[in-house]
Amino acid sequence: MASLRLVLVGLTLFGTGCNQDKIALLEKENKELTTKLDSVAKAANLDMQGKCATQARIEFRNEGFERERNGTASFLNHYNSKLNKCFMLVTDNTFYKNGTIVIMNLLTDAFEVKGFGECVSVRGPNRMPAPTTCWVLGETGDKKQCSSETDFDSLVKPYMEQ
Repeated sequence: MASLRLVLVGLTLFGTGCNQDKIALLEKENKELTTKLDSVAKAANLDMQGKCATQARIEFRNEGFERERNGTASFLNHYNSKLNKCFMLVTDNTFYKNGTIVIMNLLTDAFEVKGFGECVSVRGPNRMPAPTTCWVLGETGDKKQCSSETDFDSLVKPYMEQ
């Protein structure tokens, strides 16, 4: 009877050792697969960033921001992997002879050409720098109003960083 118990204890210990080896092997394989998956995801993200940059340049041109005029226009683009969207943030400054400057900031999905935000300010002689129009779509699709370019920048930030 005692020898049977000894054999059972031995088998239990041996079986536990085998399970620990299997667990260690599975954990190693899991880590390797996770690393490979991360590499594939990064490559896909880089590919989407490249496509986003190309589309943003095309849309910037299509919207006429490269035309000759009294002003300057520039854009930033960002592929937001969380939302799976390509955002383009355009800053357009138009200068008038009377000293007035109209500053327009637009946040747009470069592929869908859908507006996600707009902030327009008029500056110059006898003009207050507060925006005449300022809003950004929230995560739920509601329009969030803003009272300054700084507010606009804060509301736009999640779209341009994730």
